[in-house]
Amino acid sequence: MYSYQDLVNSYRAVGLEKGDTIVLKTSLLGLGRYADNNKQQTLNDHVRAIDEVIDLDVGTLVVATSSTNLCNTNTPFDLVSTPSIVGALTEFVRKMPEAIRTYHAFESYAAVGAKAQDVTSGLSKFSYGLNTPEDRLFQMRAKCVCLGIEPRLGTASVHHVETLAHVPYRYTKEYQHPIVTKNKIIEDTFYRYVWYQDCGIQRSGNKLFFEKLFSQGLKIHSHPIGSGYVSSFDLSSFVTLGVRVMQEFPFIWLKGSPTAMPWTQ
Repeated sequence: MYSYQDLVNSYRAVGLEKGDTIVLKTSLLGLGRYADNNKQQTLNDHVRAIDEVIDLDVGTLVVATSSTNLCNTNTPFDLVSTPSIVGALTEFVRKMPEAIRTYHAFESYAAVGAKAQDVTSGLSKFSYGLNTPEDRLFQMRAKCVCLGIEPRLGTASVHHVETLAHVPYRYTKEYQHPIVTKNKIIEDTFYRYVWYQDCGIQRSGNKLFFEKLFSQGLKIHSHPIGSGYVSSFDLSSFVTLGVRVMQEFPFIWLKGSPTAMPWTQ
């Protein structure tokens, strides 16, 4: 079991400070039971603990609010009501009155706090790469915080690294998808960085990639909480080192080289 004060103490122990911009990745099941069994109170306390540490009057909290389940369907994306599928806490943040959500039918983010507008406004329609939320977070020197999940398993920013490193097994794909706007449904264009099918790609869970990052100097700060851990690391260092590593070892995100390479044809 863990408490509200455990959350506050753990966030401070991994280096979070007043005014920080953080992107939070969560798996609350990985922490075990919270002291208050009420679900809404538990979620509220998680955000309240972050606010106590980084102070959302000057700091910023960002979460992924992905809806990749809509991809290749005719289900319209509604910026206001389409739920996040990546955890109860991300959905809680998305529904906060002050939250601002980015406009992407499949890979959106929600932000609250001092720099929420800076993270979410004037973005491209790409999921990763330049002028996306991940790019803004990189520029702001945000901290990636993983709660109840190992950093190597909870860091979607690796796909931003793949995009910047131009790994050969991925390509940009265009999608036409229905969206709800002004009480009507229209089609709009979005882009994702996807991998080639039928070329034997197998994920490695970022194991080799993170081992290489550690050897290159990436520092991760971790502290126990409940039955799990909270960890944090500098996103700017992660991306800078990650691009360097992936350009030298283009298949390091995979278990091995693909069995077929359609990008060579």
